[in-house]
Amino acid sequence: MYCETSEELVDKFKKEVAKVLKTEHIFFKWNGSGDIPYFNDDYRSDKTYPYIGRLTIGNILGVSFTEMPSCCGIVIASSFYVTGEHYFNESLWSILDRIAENMGYLLGYSSVFITDIDDNITHVNSLDKNNWTQVRSVVNSRTGNNIIVFTKDIKR
Repeated sequence: MYCETSEELVDKFKKEVAKVLKTEHIFFKWNGSGDIPYFNDDYRSDKTYPYIGRLTIGNILGVSFTEMPSCCGIVIASSFYVTGEHYFNESLWSILDRIAENMGYLLGYSSVFITDIDDNITHVNSLDKNNWTQVRSVVNSRTGNNIIVFTKDIKR
């Protein structure tokens, strides 16, 4: 069900994104420390911890990963984006959600939290269709945006 290596993750989702976008030229970029982390604690020694890193796919998709402070069992996937005319493509949002779930597995976490704003209807619909559970909704006092939190447990 889950990708067993970072190479498998990149290969699988590169093919899916290429199919949706009808192009062969898809580039994954990881801006965390080193390659995409895989079942180790190397990233915890990085000075930016608990920030793990950001995965971008071309200049079209992106998601960031942060370990929940004081809880080594949960990874938070946030700062999702799908650019331009692709924004309303639910398939791309679904791919990002599945990447987040697979990254949670690869990094050894028990659960993945995804945060977004409820105005991002395309992403919310994707999360609902892919069996993520909405656990919280709160109004951000700084922006007035309604923040939603979804979770999915990693089955091992």
